[in-house]
Amino acid sequence: MQRKRKPAATDARPDTPPAFTGFGPTAFQFFKDLATHQDRDWFAVNKHVYDDKVLAPMTALVNDLGDALRLRGIPLQSDAKKAIFRIYRDLRFSKDKIPYKTHVAAALTRDGQRMSPGVVYLHIEPAGCFAACGFYQPEPETLAEIRSVIASHGHDLLSRLAEVEAAGYTLEPDDSALKRLPRGFDAVTNPALQDLLRRKSLVYALPLTQAALKKSSVVTTIAEFVCATFPLLQFGWDAVDSKSAI
Repeated sequence: MQRKRKPAATDARPDTPPAFTGFGPTAFQFFKDLATHQDRDWFAVNKHVYDDKVLAPMTALVNDLGDALRLRGIPLQSDAKKAIFRIYRDLRFSKDKIPYKTHVAAALTRDGQRMSPGVVYLHIEPAGCFAACGFYQPEPETLAEIRSVIASHGHDLLSRLAEVEAAGYTLEPDDSALKRLPRGFDAVTNPALQDLLRRKSLVYALPLTQAALKKSSVVTTIAEFVCATFPLLQFGWDAVDSKSAI
């Protein structure tokens, strides 16, 4: 009697990840409730709500956004397990011992590591949702590399920023910007470049409404925002890569 051949491992196809269909009202209500129930017992009882109504759609959003960006030629990794931040707060060095964040967030980068320079950041919470693109307070060495290239190729950056501005976006204010030019850049006299050199962050942001996040079309909205602001990411990456190659 001939035995039936067992399917080889290569015969099995991985399940297609669920598509993003939007956040339901339960997701935002969960964070409102969590803000007033910051204790582990309450969270343990309600963790299934977080998993099903917050984490699952956020995972789908990250996956679909990554696919949409790759189709547009933007090289950002979208492994949701790496991209999405944990809901548990790091309390080791904090005086604030509240154990849980009241938002969910994710960061898409070139290599999939959340802290790598140049990021598309997603932030979802009842008080305000947004997407951001750029370089937020990079490590001192990375910031020095970007500043060096701004000083030497500043007109290229100004041209790219003008392109982004024509698409309707302006750089977010930087409350941490220096009052004076950083040391070593006194030769730069262009006021626009001086302003950029004083900054510690170069970021564009797109506010997102809860209504928009309840629809799958928000993936396209965010992808188009990233495409419009991508010239800044590319400039920063080129700056970091050029210095690393030296």
